[in-house]
Amino acid sequence: MVGRWGDRPLFEVIHISRTVDELGLRASLPCAEGYLLLLHLSDGPRCALWRGGRLWSVQACQKDDVIIVDLRDHPRICFDGVLDVLAIYIAAALLDAVAEQSGRAGRQRLACWPGTADPLISRLGAALLPLFQQDQRAGTGFLEHVAMALGAHVVWRFGSSESRPAERTSLHDSLGAAAR
Repeated sequence: MVGRWGDRPLFEVIHISRTVDELGLRASLPCAEGYLLLLHLSDGPRCALWRGGRLWSVQACQKDDVIIVDLRDHPRICFDGVLDVLAIYIAAALLDAVAEQSGRAGRQRLACWPGTADPLISRLGAALLPLFQQDQRAGTGFLEHVAMALGAHVVWRFGSSESRPAERTSLHDSLGAAAR
């Protein structure tokens, strides 16, 4: 499921349910201006995470655990068992637009230790799951609302800003500018 504003995706969600044999042992994630949020849907494998070529974390994952990876850090991730996650891409432009509307100026950086449990993210994930299970398509409005709710929450809970002057615009205008 993809949420687009203009012709650029600012929010994407996929459900990954695979064994190590199906998925492979590790993946290098593409460098991008955004974040990958993994929500574990069941107790799962041990996860090793590298940032910038250095091992950052090794941890067993539990149901409802969240991992947030900054894709600018050239991350690699490795799982050693059955993986059942919602993988959510959130563009930095979306987070910046949400932060701007809440009065938090500056480029947002998210910091979340792997394995952090977050009930709100878990509930938002639960709202998205039936769309995968029933092979339904979500309306654009629904995905926009989930993207805004998730963006606002992660900025509030895990965000810090890199200073820059705030400019007041509407969220719609901010997203339109981000898509250009």
